Amino acid sequence: MLFLFIKTIQQNAAEVCVLAILYVLCAILGGLQIMDSQRWMAVLKYATTISLTPLRTALTVEIVLTVLLGLFSLSFGFMSYKMTGEFGWMIYKKIGADQAVKQMYTVFQYFVLCLKIDIFVEFLVSVFYLIQFVIKSGEMDWHSWVFLVVTVLMLPNLYLGRLAVSRESRMQMILFIFFQGVVIFEFVLVLTQTLSDSWYIWICFVILGILFAVVTSILGAICMHNFERGLHAYVQRGADKKKNAHMGNSQDQFQMNKQDSNVSWHIDE
Repeated sequence: MLFLFIKTIQQNAAEVCVLAILYVLCAILGGLQIMDSQRWMAVLKYATTISLTPLRTALTVEIVLTVLLGLFSLSFGFMSYKMTGEFGWMIYKKIGADQAVKQMYTVFQYFVLCLKIDIFVEFLVSVFYLIQFVIKSGEMDWHSWVFLVVTVLMLPNLYLGRLAVSRESRMQMILFIFFQGVVIFEFVLVLTQTLSDSWYIWICFVILGILFAVVTSILGAICMHNFERGLHAYVQRGADKKKNAHMGNSQDQFQMNKQDSNVSWHIDE
């Protein structure tokens, strides 16, 4: 919701549309969670030592939340479709009418959005796996230690990806893409180890993490291909953005002073 509100205020059409699609995806995942709950209730209903009352309560809450989320996602998707037609003017004012620059800027927007989503589908899923399957089992083999290191480095790597596009650093982007490859490899191992549990919602989250890692790597490669093609001034952040804006204002002021100087020294013959 916070991302959605910020991007609507910033009139970021690309990210608003993708976030609307993600809401629909969350509603679908909610339906899978309901299926998981029903399956476990069917498995445990003959167990005499286990009360199913908490599971029935949880199932009711899941159904209500999934229906509400589905209605919200559909309504917001419709409103997003109507609003995005008005957002093009904001991009036009920022980068001008150059279609090539506009396409590169759109790819950059999708890349930054994927970095934010990766916080949830990569980092939080990895943390959950460490807590649920590794720490509780009490067994830390070489794969567990490697997965722990990869999880710790995920957030710094996502930040590195954002720095790479703002600085147009090919070396940093290559390191980012390489680490995303490591994340994909780790998630594939997790998937092969947990498929036997038949936990639908968990399997979907792991597959979603793999897909977003692949998409983020592809978008990062496209952004790297677009380096030094005129987009650098529009993708700055923080102090660099203010510095570029100050330099631009200084250059504009210099040009105005130069024009005024030419006018003042002009002699009407």
